[in-house]
Amino acid sequence: MTVKMLGNVFFRRIAYQESSQTFGVISMRMDLQDSNGLNPTRPSASTHAAMTSSSSSGKVTMGTSTMGEHSTGDEVEVHSLLIIDQHTFEGIYSSTGGCELYW
Repeated sequence: MTVKMLGNVFFRRIAYQESSQTFGVISMRMDLQDSNGLNPTRPSASTHAAMTSSSSSGKVTMGTSTMGEHSTGDEVEVHSLLIIDQHTFEGIYSSTGGCELYW
């Protein structure tokens, strides 16, 4: 099940780790491609966590065409893993990136 919350952010999965008293949340948002790369369309937890890391989208080859390259103005799905404190709901860590798959 996917739950849409906070504008353009979709929460996909949530897990709780008792030993660290944190939640892990997998989310997806839409960013816009411009001449400088991907830019979030609005603030989100994955862009405001205390610590962040990211990787660029990979290119996937299906048959003879290569997908994953974007033009200026394209909307691009960005996936994130968020680590959230159980007591304060502060974003402790966010890892953003991944690979898009086209069929």
